[in-house]
Amino acid sequence: MKTRLLAVIGVLGAAALVLAFTILNPRQQGTQGTGGRHRRARATASAASTASMTTTPTASIQAPNLATQGNLGRLTTLPAWFLSSRVHLNTGAQTNMFDPEAVAARVASLGATVVTMTVKEKAGDPAWPSAVPAAASALRSQANRVEPVASALHRRGIRLIGYYFGSTDQTIARTLPQAVCKSPNGKPLLYKEEKGFKNVPWLDMTDPAYRDIIKQRLLEMAAMGVDGYNFDETHLPLEGCYGTAVEQAWRAATGRAAPSGGRRNADRGAYIEFQSRQMEETFGYWQQAVHAQYPNVVFVVSTHALARPLDDAVNSDFARVVDVQKNEVTQPLRSGHGIPNVFARGGVAAPDAATLLGFGWAWLRDAADGRPPRLWHPHFDDEARAEQTAQAVVGYGGIFALAMNADELKGTGDVAWQTRLLQWGQKMAPYIDAPPMRWAAVQFSEAARDGYGTNRGQAWKDAAGPAVAAFGAFVRAGVPVAVLADAQLDDSRLAAYHVLALTRQDALSAPERAAVDRFRQRGGVVVNVGALGGGSFESAIAAVRSQIASATATAPIQFTSGTNSQAHVIGYADASQNRWVVAVLNDFGWLSTLSPEGDRRSMARAAPTSVSLVLRTSRPVTRAYDLVSGQQISVSRSGSATTLNLPNLAQAAYVVVEF
Repeated sequence: MKTRLLAVIGVLGAAALVLAFTILNPRQQGTQGTGGRHRRARATASAASTASMTTTPTASIQAPNLATQGNLGRLTTLPAWFLSSRVHLNTGAQTNMFDPEAVAARVASLGATVVTMTVKEKAGDPAWPSAVPAAASALRSQANRVEPVASALHRRGIRLIGYYFGSTDQTIARTLPQAVCKSPNGKPLLYKEEKGFKNVPWLDMTDPAYRDIIKQRLLEMAAMGVDGYNFDETHLPLEGCYGTAVEQAWRAATGRAAPSGGRRNADRGAYIEFQSRQMEETFGYWQQAVHAQYPNVVFVVSTHALARPLDDAVNSDFARVVDVQKNEVTQPLRSGHGIPNVFARGGVAAPDAATLLGFGWAWLRDAADGRPPRLWHPHFDDEARAEQTAQAVVGYGGIFALAMNADELKGTGDVAWQTRLLQWGQKMAPYIDAPPMRWAAVQFSEAARDGYGTNRGQAWKDAAGPAVAAFGAFVRAGVPVAVLADAQLDDSRLAAYHVLALTRQDALSAPERAAVDRFRQRGGVVVNVGALGGGSFESAIAAVRSQIASATATAPIQFTSGTNSQAHVIGYADASQNRWVVAVLNDFGWLSTLSPEGDRRSMARAAPTSVSLVLRTSRPVTRAYDLVSGQQISVSRSGSATTLNLPNLAQAAYVVVEF
């Protein structure tokens, strides 16, 4: 397969090393073309630490996204089965742990319409007699532990997503040693994500032979009735994969050896993104192959670091390549994978947890042009935490993946509250089936952020932080807001918005600047947001609020309360049903206390009082009610505005407005 990604390295000025990606993809077949691209402008470590660098550390070189050069097999629309519930059942349990009929009956009794189960565990073999690799003849004599489960689930109207972990595989490591990732010193790079994995090496899934083995296995699963695939974690090691196909592609594209060094090495960071782009193409290759024969099979693919505004290991192109993103509920709050916690160091204004979570979830959603991400958390101690988490995730347009362990799935634990939550997910599905309302948008410039290289504190102050502050300002104003990448600032997308907050106009390409100018000429409101100052993050939010105050007075939806509320508002306009659905989420910052082991710290936060929704529409409202409580909502009209008086907001309200 030809290399699609050409990395061009050059020196701009005296101190800036810029890596630009030009992607060449001649494939012209698939199920959807997706627009947008991300430009890489990385500074060297020395340039990144230059004290005078404040807003424009390096120049930018344009780089088309893979998806603009040809279709990568992304489904045009998600199948109805995937959207049948906004809460999916998710278990790490393997299909070979259960009697097929018993587990299918149990899943059905819980009220699930979609369940994820492991079909290939980490380091292990697939749970069916796969024909590949040819050298592993023992695989073909093993029992099929997948097809009977899929068939039993289908007889009950339930769909199966197979959790397939391809980054490690002991059989492949033995039979295909050229796919084993090495460290820069040539030793096998061992997978260390979890305990219990000894001498298990990472594998390069972009290796042509291994990539085709996985393609064949995906087709085998689809033929057995598996309805989707869940690919987890980072796909390739964030330490860098050396001595395999991905490094060979780098050498072919750049004429240089792949850079090594720590994660904080700016040159090496460019190689990590190169890995990510090679994986974009690899997933596109698999999607094309599977969707050509099985157009209703869904790829759920981890975009891990994308939810973290300071992490540059994955860019937003990935979100527009894969069918659905898999991520984690609290991922936006994490530093992780070598990115320092800039807030803990002091001197950097830190946002509140709810604003950072909301920004991360909205970024995942909007980077995929409104397609719902599927968000997971490993454990909940009680119903209240799970319920409020699901309400927040679904309110932001996502799908909540409810974790359940093997014992619970076998019927040995009390699962009454999980059943209620799964039933709630089905109830919500018909109401959150329209794209989020588009009225205000915030620019999040990945290129500007990445231009600071390893200087993450400066990247926060000058690039990521202003975007989060602008997002928080719209949230505090009680109006819906989206987050857009530079690549999404085009005429077709901007036509849906009334207000645009630009955080790094200098990072825009000439076509993007022209699109913004046309947006302004059409009457759009453009607000320029500067770098963070030395005050608190709330003061940064307040500064932006003063800039947008006159514009928010014309928003189609606005939440107000008699207290200083931090409720989040997300609207969905369903033209086919002649209704709006407005999710109003009380401050969910307590989610920062969640841990994988569960947490019983307080969820208490003030419930806003005297709360109302103002709707600015000429259409008369015939009825309004809250889906959560079932309570009817009083409606009054004055001039061009309709006011809905809501009950006090302890947790969340999903207000259905019928016209």
